Amino acid sequence: MNFKILPFPLAAMALFAGLAACSNNDAPALPPVVADTYVLTSGNQLLGFAAADPSRQNRVALQVPAGETLLGGDYRPADGLLYVLTKAGTAGKLYTVNTSTGALTAATAASLSNATGGASVELSGVKFGVDFNPVADRLRVVSDTGQNLRINVTAAASNTIVDGAISSGLTEAAYTNTFASACQTDLYYLSASQLFLSAAPNGLATNAATPRLVGSLGVTADADSGFDVRTSATGNSLVAALKVGGAYGYYEINPATGAATSRGGLAVPAGNTVVGLVATLPTASATPALQPGNTLAVLGGAAPSLVSFNRAPSGSPAKLCSTAAITGIGAGETIVGGDTRPANGQLYLLTQNGTTGKLYSLASTGAATLVSTLAADSGDASAPYAGLDGSNFGVDFNPVPDRLRVVSDSGQNLRINVDTGATTTDTGLTTAGVEGGRSGISAAAYTNSLAGGNAASLATTLYALDSSTDALVRIGNDPANGVAGDPGNPNSGVVAPVAALTSGGAAFDLAASNAFEIIGSTGGALVTSGSTLYSLSLSDGVLTSAGSFTGPVLALSASGAQTATVFGVTTGNKLVSFAPSSPGTVTAIGTIGVPAGETVLGIDFRPSVGPRDNELWALTSAGKLYTVNTSTAAATAISTLSGTGLSFPGTGEHGVDFNPLPDRLRVVNAGQQNLRINPETGSTTVDGNLSSANVFGAGYTNSFGSAAATKLYYLAEGGSTDSLQTTTAPNDGALTTVGAGLGVDVSAIGDLDIAGGQNGFALAALQPAAGGVSGLYRLSLSAGTATSIGNITTLGDEAIRGIAIQLK
Repeated sequence: MNFKILPFPLAAMALFAGLAACSNNDAPALPPVVADTYVLTSGNQLLGFAAADPSRQNRVALQVPAGETLLGGDYRPADGLLYVLTKAGTAGKLYTVNTSTGALTAATAASLSNATGGASVELSGVKFGVDFNPVADRLRVVSDTGQNLRINVTAAASNTIVDGAISSGLTEAAYTNTFASACQTDLYYLSASQLFLSAAPNGLATNAATPRLVGSLGVTADADSGFDVRTSATGNSLVAALKVGGAYGYYEINPATGAATSRGGLAVPAGNTVVGLVATLPTASATPALQPGNTLAVLGGAAPSLVSFNRAPSGSPAKLCSTAAITGIGAGETIVGGDTRPANGQLYLLTQNGTTGKLYSLASTGAATLVSTLAADSGDASAPYAGLDGSNFGVDFNPVPDRLRVVSDSGQNLRINVDTGATTTDTGLTTAGVEGGRSGISAAAYTNSLAGGNAASLATTLYALDSSTDALVRIGNDPANGVAGDPGNPNSGVVAPVAALTSGGAAFDLAASNAFEIIGSTGGALVTSGSTLYSLSLSDGVLTSAGSFTGPVLALSASGAQTATVFGVTTGNKLVSFAPSSPGTVTAIGTIGVPAGETVLGIDFRPSVGPRDNELWALTSAGKLYTVNTSTAAATAISTLSGTGLSFPGTGEHGVDFNPLPDRLRVVNAGQQNLRINPETGSTTVDGNLSSANVFGAGYTNSFGSAAATKLYYLAEGGSTDSLQTTTAPNDGALTTVGAGLGVDVSAIGDLDIAGGQNGFALAALQPAAGGVSGLYRLSLSAGTATSIGNITTLGDEAIRGIAIQLK
């Protein structure tokens, strides 16, 4: 028999190892990983880890069928299950996942088919982002080719909507508020180096779903990455698995700036790449509190209630943010309508009991407080009010004179001072030349429901719904001038057709019980017919379904009121503010905090979405862009202009205004320079020279983040004929004059700005040609004329160089 003897050192090591193995002082085993985050890999691995320590993992092999490629996945808030998307060729397939075993079960929507025709929807791309919208309960899928899908995972067929294409560089998507009862959500996108926020996840006909840049990640990652939002009681955090410099790491991303911060390395099996990152859903006790929605509705039935919800694209009436039973309404009274008063942001309700009408204010708790009872105005001798007449009523505040308009299907046409109940009976509504007949008018809404304006500064139009003819109509024209009997005034009762109502290309049958609201800041119109909510195009009467309530809607209104404030910068860099209705009462905020030697050339509010929304920006003579604190005038440097062929500053005065569609800053000047600027980077495109000289102001219409269209106007100084000009191609520089001139002789120091969805505030600060203080003027965008509102009183009587209107 032979024996093998280990050399002493090896034997000793073996002995010590054996003794160690028998020791009673073993180090405690590490606790099992309790995963709150999962990574999906190209090798069909599910890597689970705790965000606090991404270095330790559980690994489970996903049982993806042969021939299929794993593309990504997400937890569905509605049922708490993890769904994954695969493709076989170009065919998409959906499964639910057992995270313990890796077993896959075909989802109800096992394959993708078009919601409008049932045809198969083919996937296009290599890299995909997959995430559930917690409000709509739809799965968003985007790809590196720009494909943009919405999938109903509970439908076996006709389950996929093909939305407008997005930028092809956006390969990851994630929604905020990932819990089942969420009533509001935002959609973020991730590229290799930047964070974006969606203005229109489903796309727009003329704007394709252009996302808004939040900021740079501060790193450049490979395309193989994952992205999600983790929701907790304290809010939302953005998380990602990024491959930077050849190594994977787990990152948190600042939702306000886009900056990515590494939280540790992430081990990915050799030969695998990351195809998705999934954060687990919060427990019921760890979800954030719901905030009141931006839209209010009064629901009818045996027990009327006040509910709030968020308008699309961030919300839906199917997901209410708050619900409160309405109390305090008198016995025998029926709620027939209501609206938010722009002057104070308070919701008012109109009730009917026989012919008696009463007005209540309604608190968010649902408590109603009697404000007044309708009675004839003492000054109305022609046809004194004798009581409510009708079955269905339109109720809406005129934001200019602060009076409540009430119209009905009997043709009644009332103007009411809600504080006293004093009611003026205006000329009855006319339809087909029959005055005061059964009109069919059952709901009404004014445009530009904004506070801060008056008859001199704000225009408004009264639209109505006629359930007898299923049509959108207008009562009077725009603007109202307060003269009864004038066909241009709603007081005249003249009803003019706008368009027949249609939906899905077919005639629409409007229920007699309906509600109507026009959002002041955007001009977006909402209509209910029975319990269904629709968006309405005021130009052609097209209705698009936007979800349903649980009962019939008695009133619909924006929550609170947006107030218009004009901010101005003087020739001495001073920041001031004032109401459009009273430019002589100015608040001096301070000198804008830019370095000595820099002159502020212009200012504007950025009509974006998310963290950059409604920020005031300033451009200086040094070619630098700053954000400006509207309370202190403190300035924060953001970027410096740079670009091929750029020479800056240009000649003379400048016009500065944001284009709301591509989120770019337009800068023009008296020397015919025409620039397009990325505000975050300063990257500047030199566009075609302006065809007109001496341009000193610029302003886009529809200055809000989700605008579908916009038009650019300019101010030009031309000696004795100063003018408003416009263009159909801003990048080309070809300008045409609107009308015959402003009607006032001005210098080249001044500016214009346009705010409100129906462009209710089109204002200009103009200095007389002889010099002196600037005046505030209302501009007619159709006639090109300027009408004085009053002088702008500033410290030291400095002229106003730039203005920007804030709606807040």
